[in-house]
Amino acid sequence: MALDLPLPKTIFVHNWFMMKDGKMSKSKGNTIDPVGIIDKYGCDALRFTLTSLCTYGGQDIKISDEKFEYGRNFANKIWNASRFVLMNLEGIDDEMMRQVEKEIEEELARRKEGGK
Repeated sequence: MALDLPLPKTIFVHNWFMMKDGKMSKSKGNTIDPVGIIDKYGCDALRFTLTSLCTYGGQDIKISDEKFEYGRNFANKIWNASRFVLMNLEGIDDEMMRQVEKEIEEELARRKEGGK
Protein backbone atom coordinates (compact mmCIF):
# COMPACT_ATOMS: atom_id res chain seq x y z
CA MET A 1 0.00 0.00 0.00
CA ALA A 2 1.69 3.21 -1.15
CA LEU A 3 0.97 6.53 0.49
CA ASP A 4 0.87 9.64 -1.63
CA LEU A 5 2.97 11.79 0.69
CA PRO A 6 5.41 14.41 -0.56
CA LEU A 7 9.07 13.66 0.00
CA PRO A 8 10.76 15.90 2.55
CA LYS A 9 12.91 18.66 1.08
CA THR A 10 15.47 18.47 3.88
CA ILE A 11 16.70 15.43 5.75
CA PHE A 12 18.78 15.86 8.88
CA VAL A 13 21.30 13.19 9.80
CA HIS A 14 22.50 13.47 13.37
CA ASN A 15 25.00 11.65 15.54
CA TRP A 16 24.60 9.76 18.79
CA PHE A 17 26.44 10.84 21.90
CA MET A 18 28.01 7.69 23.25
CA MET A 19 29.13 7.07 26.83
CA LYS A 20 31.35 4.28 28.09
CA ASP A 21 28.27 2.15 28.73
CA GLY A 22 26.58 2.80 25.38
CA LYS A 23 24.27 5.39 23.91
CA MET A 24 23.48 8.42 26.06
CA SER A 25 19.89 8.13 27.20
CA LYS A 26 17.67 9.92 29.70
CA SER A 27 15.96 6.64 30.57
CA LYS A 28 19.33 5.02 31.36
CA GLY A 29 20.28 8.06 33.41
CA ASN A 30 23.71 8.36 31.80
CA THR A 31 23.37 11.87 30.37
CA ILE A 32 25.80 14.65 31.17
CA ASP A 33 24.77 17.69 33.16
CA PRO A 34 26.12 20.75 31.32
CA VAL A 35 26.04 22.84 34.51
CA GLY A 36 28.11 20.18 36.30
CA ILE A 37 30.62 20.15 33.43
CA ILE A 38 30.85 23.95 33.53
CA ASP A 39 31.37 23.90 37.30
CA LYS A 40 34.07 21.24 37.01
CA TYR A 41 35.90 22.23 33.81
CA GLY A 42 34.58 25.67 32.77
CA CYS A 43 32.29 26.82 29.97
CA ASP A 44 35.13 27.25 27.48
CA ALA A 45 36.08 23.60 27.96
CA LEU A 46 32.48 22.52 27.34
CA ARG A 47 32.17 24.66 24.19
CA PHE A 48 35.54 23.62 22.78
CA THR A 49 35.00 19.92 23.49
CA LEU A 50 31.54 19.77 21.93
CA THR A 51 32.58 21.73 18.84
CA SER A 52 35.79 19.76 18.38
CA LEU A 53 33.86 16.49 18.55
CA CYS A 54 31.38 17.52 15.86
CA THR A 55 31.60 15.21 12.91
CA TYR A 56 30.19 15.39 9.44
CA GLY A 57 28.26 12.44 8.15
CA GLY A 58 26.59 11.37 11.35
CA GLN A 59 29.43 9.54 13.09
CA ASP A 60 28.81 8.69 16.72
CA ILE A 61 30.49 10.96 19.28
CA LYS A 62 32.22 9.26 22.18
CA ILE A 63 32.18 11.61 25.13
CA SER A 64 33.91 11.31 28.50
CA ASP A 65 35.34 13.39 31.32
CA GLU A 66 38.78 12.96 29.79
CA LYS A 67 37.69 14.87 26.68
CA PHE A 68 36.44 17.77 28.81
CA GLU A 69 39.83 17.81 30.53
CA TYR A 70 41.45 18.18 27.10
CA GLY A 71 39.10 21.09 26.36
CA ARG A 72 39.96 22.75 29.68
CA ASN A 73 43.69 22.30 29.05
CA PHE A 74 43.39 23.77 25.55
CA ALA A 75 41.43 26.80 26.81
CA ASN A 76 44.08 27.29 29.50
CA LYS A 77 46.85 27.20 26.85
CA ILE A 78 45.06 29.85 24.79
CA TRP A 79 44.69 32.03 27.90
CA ASN A 80 48.36 31.65 28.80
CA ALA A 81 49.49 32.33 25.23
CA SER A 82 47.43 35.53 25.07
CA ARG A 83 48.88 36.71 28.39
CA PHE A 84 52.40 35.94 27.13
CA VAL A 85 51.82 38.01 24.00
CA LEU A 86 50.34 40.90 25.94
CA MET A 87 53.18 40.88 28.48
CA ASN A 88 55.82 40.97 25.74
CA LEU A 89 54.36 43.82 23.72
CA GLU A 90 56.51 46.90 23.92
CA GLY A 91 54.98 49.75 25.87
CA ILE A 92 52.56 47.57 27.84
CA ASP A 93 52.95 47.97 31.59
CA ASP A 94 51.23 46.19 34.48
CA GLU A 95 48.49 48.81 34.76
CA MET A 96 47.57 48.42 31.07
CA MET A 97 47.61 44.63 31.50
CA ARG A 98 45.21 44.84 34.45
CA GLN A 99 42.92 47.11 32.40
CA VAL A 100 42.85 44.63 29.49
CA GLU A 101 42.13 41.72 31.87
CA LYS A 102 39.34 43.74 33.50
CA GLU A 103 37.76 44.50 30.12
CA ILE A 104 37.96 40.85 29.08
CA GLU A 105 36.39 39.68 32.35
CA GLU A 106 33.61 42.29 32.06
CA GLU A 107 32.88 41.20 28.49
CA LEU A 108 32.77 37.53 29.52
CA ALA A 109 30.45 38.35 32.44
CA ARG A 110 28.19 40.37 30.14
CA ARG A 111 27.98 37.48 27.66
CA LYS A 112 27.30 35.03 30.48
CA GLU A 113 24.34 37.17 31.57
CA GLY A 114 22.96 36.94 28.04
CA GLY A 115 23.82 40.40 26.73
CA LYS A 116 25.45 40.87 23.34
